[in-house]
Amino acid sequence: MKYESERIGFGSYPMGVAADLKQPPFIGLDQGISWGAPIVEVQGEMGRVGNTGIEAIKNLAHANNVEVTWHVPPNENYELALPRPEVNEKAKRSIGVGIDHASKAGIKLVNVHPTLVLPRIREDEIYAFDNETRQISRVPVPTNMDKKAYLGFLNEQKRAEIKERVAWADKYVDGSKKTMESAEPIKMMISSGNIGQLKEALSNPNSQTTRIYASMVGETALSLGIPKGKKEQLEHLTQKKYLDRFNESYNNEKKFYNAQRDKRKLIELQYGGWEKKGFITDGRKVIDKNAAKNLAHVAKKAIDKGIIFSIENTDERNMYSTPHELNQLVSEVKKELKRKGVPKSKIEKYVGVTYDMGHAATMQGIEVTDTEGNKFKIGSPSEFMSKIKHDIKEVHAHENFGDVDAHLPVGEAFPEEERQKMVKYLKKHSGRNRIISEGAAMGSTGPGYHFGLQLSTDLYSAAGTPTELLWGPTYVSSAFDEGIFLPGDKREHYFYSTFTGGLF
Repeated sequence: MKYESERIGFGSYPMGVAADLKQPPFIGLDQGISWGAPIVEVQGEMGRVGNTGIEAIKNLAHANNVEVTWHVPPNENYELALPRPEVNEKAKRSIGVGIDHASKAGIKLVNVHPTLVLPRIREDEIYAFDNETRQISRVPVPTNMDKKAYLGFLNEQKRAEIKERVAWADKYVDGSKKTMESAEPIKMMISSGNIGQLKEALSNPNSQTTRIYASMVGETALSLGIPKGKKEQLEHLTQKKYLDRFNESYNNEKKFYNAQRDKRKLIELQYGGWEKKGFITDGRKVIDKNAAKNLAHVAKKAIDKGIIFSIENTDERNMYSTPHELNQLVSEVKKELKRKGVPKSKIEKYVGVTYDMGHAATMQGIEVTDTEGNKFKIGSPSEFMSKIKHDIKEVHAHENFGDVDAHLPVGEAFPEEERQKMVKYLKKHSGRNRIISEGAAMGSTGPGYHFGLQLSTDLYSAAGTPTELLWGPTYVSSAFDEGIFLPGDKREHYFYSTFTGGLF
């Protein structure tokens, strides 16, 4: 008997489930296998899985003929796009460890979000990158300026700041140099023991020597002048303690001068040609280049181990949530891999896209501008899918109503015809597809999840199969506290393949 409505399934594609690596001893993976899932996507930090865990994953998957994929945790610890070397290096190191563990566990596909830190900016905003501070800023563009002109304006502002900084540095260096030059004759008099010449110079209240000596020994009376004939006062002011004080002040001034001169040299190195140099650049270009470079780095490691590297479209909150952004990013990653010497055939075989239909749904109806400057509105999830130019290696199946990335089970939000369009497109344009159900993934349950439980039981009964043989609905997350456990022999009754495969 075939149940006419397959609105919970995904056409004839068998769907896998998501399992949480945080649930020891991999209860999610075991439960997914119990449901008969042909694919289980493990989610979490592979670095938390020890050698025993790696063996458990490998043995469970092999014994049950189940494919396992790894979803790199979508959080800031795995951030590759934000141009912060310290963040990127940690992410590359962590993903590298995960790929090593994935390889040992027999995992053949790794999926990654390009960013979970950088928000998708509005059409009236730009990303500005400050080359001096290495900071990315999300900046609104005034209504009377276009984006390119506003970047130019920000540059002029920055140049004005640099000009002022250089001017002050020059002022400090020049002032200190003049003080040193004025004090040099006094220093020579003291060093040579020619105190009589110093007394003669100090007896003139208007001499530069008097002013400099007064400032450096801290004797303001000198600045009022010393009448000639006041030998006693001159003797007093040329005592050893004053001469020592002058030498100390002179040495301090020399240190200050050297420090200011060195600082000025550094400014010259940092801001050389500042009159023409662009300090504020298009942050989007910097982000794209950084993301491609870092993704290619970890992709090569995956390719070298025979693991598919799949880049996922994000939801409307983050960058790389539109088809053209995703296409451009994957293209640039492939170019970077080619520069690293990876053959084109390998790049095409191992690098592609994870199409997340729920993320695509959050973009529906939003107006964006493509790389050529053309404005258009994002269409339905199936239209989004049809615009992907790279091989779709994996599909994340979950739904929402466009308002929030709700991770509802399949059948809870999309029209049936919309899902059928995606199934049709996959059959026509893509190769072997891995369909992973992320309904209620990672414990984010809701009314749709509970309704799905009841509906799945009703459908099972409608097909003439006793509910006591039901091990659990396979289109929801296999987290420990979300499944239902009922008696039955899983080896004889595969709810998963029967339900989603259209074999009723």
